Amino acid sequence: MRDGHLSRAARALGQTGFLDSSDPVIKKKLELLHPPFKGEIPECPDSASETAITANRKFKNYVRRRIAKGQAPGPAGWTGEMLIPLLGHQDVVDDLCIFLSDFKNGRLPRELKPFLLPATCLSLEKEDGEPRPVALGEVFYRLVTSWSIDSLGDPIAEILYPIQMGLGITGGVETVSLLMQAILTDEGLKKAAVATDLKNAYNVRDRDVLLKSLFFTPFIKVDLEVSPLVLFFTNAALDSG
Repeated sequence: MRDGHLSRAARALGQTGFLDSSDPVIKKKLELLHPPFKGEIPECPDSASETAITANRKFKNYVRRRIAKGQAPGPAGWTGEMLIPLLGHQDVVDDLCIFLSDFKNGRLPRELKPFLLPATCLSLEKEDGEPRPVALGEVFYRLVTSWSIDSLGDPIAEILYPIQMGLGITGGVETVSLLMQAILTDEGLKKAAVATDLKNAYNVRDRDVLLKSLFFTPFIKVDLEVSPLVLFFTNAALDSG
């Protein structure tokens, strides 16, 4: 709360707590939720565009508002707040954006992957006592991926509309909520709604399948080179597909 992250503080008060990820039983359950990847990551097509991240005011405001928001660090210990002092030095921000652009466009040496792609795996306790995995990635990975997704807001919205209005559409969730409320409260329509939660798609689809679908989507040029994540526990590492 001292740093102004009121919503994050409020959510923390409602959490049930963390489970010990090093406990053999909990670790086994987490491993089942992160099945190892056995396929091959497809190559990014040559037609994919390469776009640079520019060290302008928009980028600096993005770091302040979207990255430095009180999140826990990844394995290396970097947080978004650590980037704030750099924003006052234009030459440093220029160099940072060159690094992030190379990261985004897959131009960095593969030897850097073990340092940029790992994530710390925490285990929140769900109401039924089961673990809910939370992966805390490196801040540079979070910055590059979130920036890339935000920059594709318009084509993502065009592809998913009207099935999904939560991405790329301002006020999309509120619009759906108000529309459902109007339909259900209109006695003349005599409509009913059923809320279902059949199965979470978390880690159900392999990344090679997802990437192949993205590569053949004409609206999107995929720039970021994606690899299986490595999730770090207290004393072990786990490859995730």
